[in-house]
Amino acid sequence: MDFEPPLYNQINLFLLVLGMVLCIVPELVHGIFCLVHRNEPRLPAIPGVLPSFPTVWDRVWTLFFITLVTGFISFSLLAKNAELTAEPTFRSILSSITAEIFLYLPMVLRMIIVTWKGQDNGLGFHMISPLQLFKCGFLYVIISPFVVAALMEQLHLPEQLHEFTSAPVTQEVMEIFRESDNSALRIGIALLAIVIAPITEECCFRGFLYNSIKQHAGGILATLISSFFFAAIHTSLVAFLPLFVFAVFQCELYRKTHSLTAPIIAHAVFNSISVFLLTDS
Repeated sequence: MDFEPPLYNQINLFLLVLGMVLCIVPELVHGIFCLVHRNEPRLPAIPGVLPSFPTVWDRVWTLFFITLVTGFISFSLLAKNAELTAEPTFRSILSSITAEIFLYLPMVLRMIIVTWKGQDNGLGFHMISPLQLFKCGFLYVIISPFVVAALMEQLHLPEQLHEFTSAPVTQEVMEIFRESDNSALRIGIALLAIVIAPITEECCFRGFLYNSIKQHAGGILATLISSFFFAAIHTSLVAFLPLFVFAVFQCELYRKTHSLTAPIIAHAVFNSISVFLLTDS
């Protein structure tokens, strides 16, 4: 007997695949255009030789990463039972941390190399002063998703989404963190949220995806597409809009500071507040 995923997982799957298509189509169109007009200079096979950023190989890895992650999450959504899954163990969380580190590792290493060689005109891990952070809207980045979530609560949108699609009113991993009595598991989730995710996700979505699309589709489209995919991979209907708004503000913070350090700090602070609120509840 074939199993049909619950409606909210089907919607999550649609958003995820749509995000992947939006990310890949601009690259394909750009590639076809360059092939037809033959006006793109040949780039070296080893990333980091030229000051141009990102290189063609950076973009190839980004698209490969998007396809791999989309396929993995899609498989999980299709296979997921409608019943509540068993609580993960600390070992499974540790495996998730390890997998995330290795999946994002080429992107993080590339950013380290770019920063060290000074090839990026300020697009790596450059130091940002607290004053510069606040001048560039650091607080707006952190506060905006909480404001959107509060407005959604006032309009009873989480309850409506739950009623029509059976979608959980909170992200599954956050619900596990709040309900679990396993200290090791909670520490693992907190480590993933506060340390690992801010570094790896900012390198991918702001460092690579945003810059790749921006090169030939413009800053606005790059912001919208990369933010859409960022929200989609979290596979939470209730959190989609707050995360999308958060990602849009992150792109703007990145654009103003010309450094990944700023969005990484903002991401870490945002996740820290979320974890604290869950711990306190």
